[in-house]
Amino acid sequence: MDESGRKSLLDILPEPTVILGPDGCVTRINPAAAQLGLRPGSAVGCKLHDLVYDPPQEVQRMLAMWSSNGQFVPGALTWRTPGGPVRTRCEGAAVRDTGSTRPSLVVLRCTLSQRAATQFTVLNEQIEQLSHEVRRRRAAERELRDFNLCLEQRVAERTATIEFQSQQLRRLALAVTAAEDRERRRVADILHDHVQQMLVAAQLKIGMVLSEPMSVQAAESLQGVQGLIDQSIQASRSLSVELAPPILKDAGLIAALAWLRRQVEENYRFDLDLRISGPVPQLPADTESLLFSAVRELVFNCVKHSGERQASLVVSGEEDVLKFCVADAGRGFDPRLADRNMQASGLGLLRFRERLGFIGAAMEIDSRPGAGARVSLRLPLAGSKAEPRQVRETPGCAVAMPQALHIRGAPDRL
Repeated sequence: MDESGRKSLLDILPEPTVILGPDGCVTRINPAAAQLGLRPGSAVGCKLHDLVYDPPQEVQRMLAMWSSNGQFVPGALTWRTPGGPVRTRCEGAAVRDTGSTRPSLVVLRCTLSQRAATQFTVLNEQIEQLSHEVRRRRAAERELRDFNLCLEQRVAERTATIEFQSQQLRRLALAVTAAEDRERRRVADILHDHVQQMLVAAQLKIGMVLSEPMSVQAAESLQGVQGLIDQSIQASRSLSVELAPPILKDAGLIAALAWLRRQVEENYRFDLDLRISGPVPQLPADTESLLFSAVRELVFNCVKHSGERQASLVVSGEEDVLKFCVADAGRGFDPRLADRNMQASGLGLLRFRERLGFIGAAMEIDSRPGAGARVSLRLPLAGSKAEPRQVRETPGCAVAMPQALHIRGAPDRL
């Protein structure tokens, strides 16, 4: 019988059958050997005495007995199985090649008791169930891993989309601020280059008319008109500067805040205590313009609504954040009602809160009726260390702003 025939015959045997080589090592097993806990991957190549509990001397004695007989000789072995020791009746016989006296292999056929067979059947079913459960769990783990990867990818895509949209909103906020600044400068230029010039020309012509002989009543009327023109010229000059303060563009944010302190003092008799501490970095022009507009809105709110004649403005630069705080000890307000009023009007603090949010800044309001108000602006800085701005020399402004500065009252003018 050739090798393939032997293998086919071995596979159809119902009893657990083990083929041993001359050295006592397992060379092949049939599927029924699984009843003894034997698997081809783990049993083939092992010595027989490594698979049983019997003493090696007893195993060697039975191998010698089986190897010397061409007929099946009975014996007994206790196998090491996953369920514990199993005693079986064994029959072994030697197979010799034609013309040889030495055995080429030993066929070992085992017989289990009915109880052991039943136990092994149950055990194999349990092993199969466990294997199925392991495969199911591994498949579930793969699905979960694939789902997590898909979820992480979606989160990364959504995060990238949100970051892109945030950058777009930031650019839009700065673009709106820049457009407003350009429009303010355009209106300021019109007031300065056209309206004021026409008012001055009208004033000169009235002066020429006043030099001519006329009645007293006519002269008094013309002088009244001349006074109104003088007021109009002053008002247009003031409005031109307030619309687009040149000092903000020429000298920077801190110098512009010092100019704002002087303006509210001169125009409204309002004392603004300005304090600057820490390094204040140089920011992009659009960002400085937005911050100046927001702080000016806060200061004018104090002037109009606090009921007091003084307030404080503190600018503090830290390593990673720039802070502005405007506070007064006036009548205060309920921030929740203020939010509803701002949402209804769409103006004032709400507009600046939204734009500041677009550039990463935050506005915090701390107030209650009768206890004053404190509004803080926080702008995170991208750099690890902020450097103080060195401003250019401008009439009425210091050459460089120090890291700590306190401006209060008329003697401290810049």
